[in-house]
Amino acid sequence: MKVYSFPRGGLSFEDPTVPPRNSSVVAFLPAFSVIPLTQYPGGRVVPLVSVGDKVREGMLIGRGKESDSANIHATVPGKVVRQVEWKDNENRRCDALIIRMEGAFECLGKKEDNFLKRGINPHELRGLLTDYGIVEMEGSGRPITDILAELSGAGRPQTLVVRCVFDDPWLAADYVLCQERLAAVVEGSFIIAKISGRIERVIFAVSYHEKEMGEAMLAEASRYDIPSSMMLTGARYPQRNRRELELALRDYEKKEGIELGALLILGPSTLAATHDAAKYHRPILDRYVAVGGSAVRDPQVMRVRIGKRIGDLFEECGGFVDDTVTEADYHRHYRFQSTFSFRSLYAPEHDMGTYELAPDGLLNESKFVSNEAYGDNAPPFPLGDLVQYLSAPGRGRGATHTLLAALLPLLFVFPILFRGGGSSPLLQNQTYWSTLLKRLA
Repeated sequence: MKVYSFPRGGLSFEDPTVPPRNSSVVAFLPAFSVIPLTQYPGGRVVPLVSVGDKVREGMLIGRGKESDSANIHATVPGKVVRQVEWKDNENRRCDALIIRMEGAFECLGKKEDNFLKRGINPHELRGLLTDYGIVEMEGSGRPITDILAELSGAGRPQTLVVRCVFDDPWLAADYVLCQERLAAVVEGSFIIAKISGRIERVIFAVSYHEKEMGEAMLAEASRYDIPSSMMLTGARYPQRNRRELELALRDYEKKEGIELGALLILGPSTLAATHDAAKYHRPILDRYVAVGGSAVRDPQVMRVRIGKRIGDLFEECGGFVDDTVTEADYHRHYRFQSTFSFRSLYAPEHDMGTYELAPDGLLNESKFVSNEAYGDNAPPFPLGDLVQYLSAPGRGRGATHTLLAALLPLLFVFPILFRGGGSSPLLQNQTYWSTLLKRLA
């Protein structure tokens, strides 16, 4: 079977510090969750709950009112103990709700009804994706319904491309998701096609060394009435980039003698979330996250509730290899302001900017609020101006980052990739992260 790729160049590489791709581990539920109300580049969300209110798992707590905004839901049951805000590097206000977990779960561990059996028309399906806040989780973070609305003016034919291209070993989270939730990814693609009403073909773009995965997807897709096919792609980075993938698709179109028309390219995380919203009326509650790197003792792919702290993830992976810090280390590494760049390796056109983090501020005792001041609402971590750096994955933007930006609620969730040996000296500084983890615990 022909392999479609860009004609020359590209990189092939391995990384022994990547977590194993055989299965995922369910992370512990967070005692306190930081739920950002700004998890996409669009308009702000209006909070529907206040401090002291009780919330249920999956309950709507923020409604998107402006263009390109999406609804936000509580990922755990409990009580809202605080609302915090800060400004990002573009001087845009960001808000978050802090929920202390308590009470019964309504989704976790319960048998879910299949609402698709009752018959739902495309208009109702579109409404469900809006109600449950489904966004593009591997790219821009825009609401899926907005993307479909834009594509509606492109005419026919239209083709949905399921992007399962693994050109980087750090795409471990997406790979495990495809293995564990293959049926949901496939069904989600046909739900998108039904909502669109204009998509006439589904193509599974799969790296050539994952041919068995593509064949399994085709077998699952045979149950649906929309034509589907598999295109094997190259595995050299950056094959997954939209430009390189479109080049391969147009070559495929020419060689196979079929007309693809306008292309809608979506990743497995987005399609699995679409499946859950349409079939089970469930919002985005968790994400597959890859935690690894030379500094992490036990790298793992984890299923993480949105709002969990990144420090807790490192702790569940056994902590760091070197957990000692000296006074010399402190003065050498912490007494300066570090700049972290969150430019995506896969979508540089969606650069999220550069964010300033002052380690000295994080390690300064004066920045930490005594738990006694909160009484029963005592948080296990500081709730000051730097709380945005303490929240773990949000909903969208699933691309690999040099430093996992799971600390920034501005980015929706994406796999956490703690790269040992990265370009930043601070990335390679195990003692800094170990100390930070201890102070957040």
